[in-house]
Amino acid sequence: MDISQMIERAGRGDSAAVAALWELVLAATLLPMRRAAGAWTKNEATLDDWRQDFCAYFQANSLHLLSAFHGNTEGQFRSFIRRVAMRFVQRMARKWARAEHQAAEAAQHQKPPDHSGPTEEEIEAVLHYLEPRVSPADRVKLAIIASRSAMLAGTEIAKAAAVESVSDRTLRRYCVEMYKRYGDLVRSFCISHS
Repeated sequence: MDISQMIERAGRGDSAAVAALWELVLAATLLPMRRAAGAWTKNEATLDDWRQDFCAYFQANSLHLLSAFHGNTEGQFRSFIRRVAMRFVQRMARKWARAEHQAAEAAQHQKPPDHSGPTEEEIEAVLHYLEPRVSPADRVKLAIIASRSAMLAGTEIAKAAAVESVSDRTLRRYCVEMYKRYGDLVRSFCISHS
């Protein structure tokens, strides 16, 4: 069957024609895309992402793309699809390069981190103030936050924390709950988790 007939049948929804067309597209684009993308990245996951993005792009725009094809032979179709794939890879590479450039430029203008937080003594004083005033459940949460906080490493409450494994999401939720209940007293050591 010639390619124009296959495209026509695929456009009408013939599953055999669609499968044959996809097989041709994937076969024609695998190696050229790998070679072209390899100039920008050697990461297999990135290459696979670009290939999947191309498949999604082709699937979403197949009617438009295939209407631009005016050949009859498989060789002409493979050549056409390779050109479409190469243009897609070039657009992706430009997009990634632009994002990397913007990230590098933003990093240059980023202010250094603020190291004017509370001292260890101030944190200890807050923890000692809070200890008798918090509920047992909040004491456990405070201990978990303390055990995971770099600012509180080595403090009594951090050492007394039960070795309870919580996810980062749960830790952030604990910090929000503690901040709502105890305000600025816990803000200084919860800020790194929110």
